Amino acid sequence: KEEKNERVNLAGVLINLMDSRINVHKEGLESIKRVLRYFRQNELVDDKAVVFKSIITNKVDVKNATGKHLPVCVDKPRSNSTMEYMKLCKEILERISK
Repeated sequence: KEEKNERVNLAGVLINLMDSRINVHKEGLESIKRVLRYFRQNELVDDKAVVFKSIITNKVDVKNATGKHLPVCVDKPRSNSTMEYMKLCKEILERISK
């Protein structure tokens, strides 16, 4: 059994490029939650580690912005993709400020 690095804490797991219409994505999300539970039970990660509630979905806005070498929040500031990233940022800031 490997030792946990006490200097590193896992804030959470980010689900990225999710498409809830695809079964393998839904199954993957459940698998990640199971693995994280196992890690917490075996004290491999801090009890505070979670799967972030904010999920970044696979949308064309992100792909188009990437092709233009721009952040999606600059390319499409009012898009759903930008809102997902903003929600994630807020969630991360709330977690690390505790």
